[in-house]
Amino acid sequence: MEFKSGDILFDKYRIEKRLGEGTFGEVYLVTHLKLDLPRAVKLLQLNDQTSAGIDFGEIRQRFQQEAQIGARINHPGLIRVFDFDETPEIMSISMEYASGGSLQNLIYDTGNEYGMAKKSGLEISRAIEIASQMADGLAAIHALDIIHRDLKPSNILFDESGNAKISDLGLAQLPLSQPSQTSRIARMTHPGTPAYMSPEQENNTLSLKPPSDVYTFGLILFEMLTVRNYKNLRPGTRARELRADVPQWVDDLLADCLSDDPEQRPWSGEELSKLFQAHTGSNQSSEIHPAPEPVVSINTPPSQPAFDTTRILDTVKSAIKTDERMSRVRQFDINSFLKQYWKFVVSGILVIALGIVLLITVNNPRPAAASTVATATKVKSVQATSKPAPTVVRTVNAEEIKPVLGKWQVSKVVGFPEKGRPWQDLGNILEFRSTGYLKIDTYDGKTYGNYYNVENGKVTFVFEKNRKEVWSIALYKYEESMQLRHEGTTEIIDLKRVK
Repeated sequence: MEFKSGDILFDKYRIEKRLGEGTFGEVYLVTHLKLDLPRAVKLLQLNDQTSAGIDFGEIRQRFQQEAQIGARINHPGLIRVFDFDETPEIMSISMEYASGGSLQNLIYDTGNEYGMAKKSGLEISRAIEIASQMADGLAAIHALDIIHRDLKPSNILFDESGNAKISDLGLAQLPLSQPSQTSRIARMTHPGTPAYMSPEQENNTLSLKPPSDVYTFGLILFEMLTVRNYKNLRPGTRARELRADVPQWVDDLLADCLSDDPEQRPWSGEELSKLFQAHTGSNQSSEIHPAPEPVVSINTPPSQPAFDTTRILDTVKSAIKTDERMSRVRQFDINSFLKQYWKFVVSGILVIALGIVLLITVNNPRPAAASTVATATKVKSVQATSKPAPTVVRTVNAEEIKPVLGKWQVSKVVGFPEKGRPWQDLGNILEFRSTGYLKIDTYDGKTYGNYYNVENGKVTFVFEKNRKEVWSIALYKYEESMQLRHEGTTEIIDLKRVK
């Protein structure tokens, strides 16, 4: 049964138009009759789900699962679920309406009759912005030990301001779940869309881990930039080979995400999000995308009107008063003022000019005599420390980090810091990645990490709350062993390269 415009659903929604299809069921744009607000409603009709021999009970379970997960997570990077309804004939999920369309529509020109791809990918800044927002949404999902399993461009939607939101959690893997051996979907290994599956999602029935979604994230970002599906290309193809203006750090990140080995990828959405913050300085782009329709308050709650009439009247009154003040300014006689106060004006100009000269002299001092070198050095030091430190390492020195890239195992620890225990334990694996991220696998099976940068033979590690430590580096035996010395303490760590 297909609903028509004007039909009333559950006595609270008016059907406006059909939007498309989700993993299970059809999606309609509706109006909530009491709130007078747009909603997207996904409908699953019992009579329409009896073909192809698929177990309807399992589909019904996954439909409910999508509603429960969506209602549980309230995050700007995910489509929000508001309500769930069920009758003997139909089930429905009421969701946030994303009026900006899908990433599929943005990448491909769906307006032409052939659905041909656009000649080039998205603008670099826009692709990075979307990917960063996707990473934030994935971080919220992975924080609950949920794996999406069906990320793809058609499941990335945009609100009226152009913000990306992940949708359709009907095929998600719940914590500690494993496909039932009697399930038809289980016999097809993991569910999902083949063109956007990770290697492990395609080839086994074991429970997936977050790197599976990270691989699919890489496929989507690669497609945004090149309009090509990486899985159709020669393994190891880099994005910069197809598009020269792709930033090097994005190209390196994509290479990590698209590794066949899950251990070589960023581990989760949270790690992805931190990597984007490290290179862009924020998890949200400063670029503003205009909404399709003008609004007065972007942050207006859904249940309140967008226009605040009191606020508009106050703005008009303020504009009138400002115009009156400007009229009085325009009546000012500049010639009379200069005749009466010209001496003060000239003196003021000279003082300002002298101040500018002194400022230039201070910031660009001439070479000082030997007796004043210490003082000048002290002034420069004070100026340097007065600048606010960046919150994260934003760039990495590509040349200097090359010798340390790869995996190293802690073979010896000498000396202890004041905190009572060394930073690393024997047997830990430290993996220095080209993106400036250090992944640490402990000897007892735990995984964590932080950011780093190498400069002038020293490595700076950045920890939580922007705490930094500087260690000197010494490489031995054809760069097969390395020693780190913590500046300011006696702590020394010896490492051997892992092949």
